[in-house]
Amino acid sequence: MATPAGPRSGEWAIRPGEADDLDGLVALERAVFGADSYPRAKLSALIRGERNTLVLVVTREARVLACGIAQVAPLARIVPGPLARLATHAIDLHGTVRVGYLKSLAVERDVRRRGLGTAVTRARLEWLRSRRVRHVFAFAWPPGHFLALAEKLGFAALSEWPEKTFSDGSAATLCHLLLDGADSPHP
Repeated sequence: MATPAGPRSGEWAIRPGEADDLDGLVALERAVFGADSYPRAKLSALIRGERNTLVLVVTREARVLACGIAQVAPLARIVPGPLARLATHAIDLHGTVRVGYLKSLAVERDVRRRGLGTAVTRARLEWLRSRRVRHVFAFAWPPGHFLALAEKLGFAALSEWPEKTFSDGSAATLCHLLLDGADSPHP
């Protein structure tokens, strides 16, 4: 897995999360997302590994500095309704529209603005591309900076998504990216 660029990149490593990372992941999620963080049991299940899920961590020594989750899932499970038309040519052999979904990018406060979030997001996009995903969705939500990062990486902000609200009452912004170079079985 790639190592984030930066002046001290030799100290950081991006890798798939492991069971030993769980305490660090839970602490980071709580620090960044508060009441909206994933519960320990959910993070544990994600790390144990559904085949279509990747949990990435950025570590320095044994400390988790950043994390991000990517999933391949049927579109209806991620964004039901009229947005399903965006991915009609991503239909798999069983007739299911499969798309990528970026979840929960969290970066520890004292290492932000050093490229970790960008590196984790790029690595998640490469993983999705390797799974023949063409359409990627993400929900951007304050107080994070994901919307600016998403736009920098080519995502389009589609709309505020009132169905996805958080403990502070704010709604997420749904973002979409069409991956270039994804090895799609469809023209």
